[in-house]
Amino acid sequence: MNIIEQFTTAIYKFKNYGSLLKVSALSTAVYYVSLSVICTLITVLGFVFSNVVSGKLSSSLEEIIPNFELTSDTLSCDKIDYADVESRMRIYIDTKGELSSFSKYEMTNEILADSKEVYFANGTMPQTFKMSDVFKFMQALGVTTKTDSKNNVYIDKSNLIEYINSSAFLTLFGIPCVILLFFGQLIQLALDILVAALVMNLIKSMVEKSEFNFSQITKLSIYMITFPELFFCIFYRVPGIRLIYYAIIIAYAVIVMKNIERVGEKDGISGSVQKTQA
Repeated sequence: MNIIEQFTTAIYKFKNYGSLLKVSALSTAVYYVSLSVICTLITVLGFVFSNVVSGKLSSSLEEIIPNFELTSDTLSCDKIDYADVESRMRIYIDTKGELSSFSKYEMTNEILADSKEVYFANGTMPQTFKMSDVFKFMQALGVTTKTDSKNNVYIDKSNLIEYINSSAFLTLFGIPCVILLFFGQLIQLALDILVAALVMNLIKSMVEKSEFNFSQITKLSIYMITFPELFFCIFYRVPGIRLIYYAIIIAYAVIVMKNIERVGEKDGISGSVQKTQA
């Protein structure tokens, strides 16, 4: 059974679910990774179309990023004082103050800056950088600069937004984010498979004449979550989607178990459905 047949069977060919138990462990593993890739692509494309293509990302950046001007060694910016106790994050920028006078170590993650220096702390070793280093770093990334009437080179808000919307930013930061999202999806799928396996095990305990071993339940769970996962990735913004997701898993588990049992009674599936002895 090729991977396309596995997908179609997993989504709607319930009468053929018994054949999925005969798929090799390697093919099932490839299917699991393929499902993770598809879910990742759906999530990424959904973000791109809803934020980048629609222009929402640019408008959001306009609201989030303050007006600033960064020259070769000096930052000029409106004062920012932001703190989130829940995430232990603090951002404090005062280009009219002195970094040495700012209160540090108040949060796990901190970004503090005056006109000449910026201080970073993320729970590890804190570091302080000069604005001249920040300016050179942004130039190295490919952020375009402007020149004023006095031939002073600087970077401002419009330059930064233009860079974030560019392909260079997508290549440098977007691809690593997609890779991280993929591995996160692998972990999330593993957790969802565990939930599906628990649901199937519960249903199995209610059907006294059918017994499945651990590997069979795990394999069925991998295929069974295909439609619920795709559904969730597409409609994840819908309120209460998680409840709908779990309801679909339960419905699939019931339908799959009934069809597997019927196939076992009619044709017999070696090693998949065992009748308990009276």
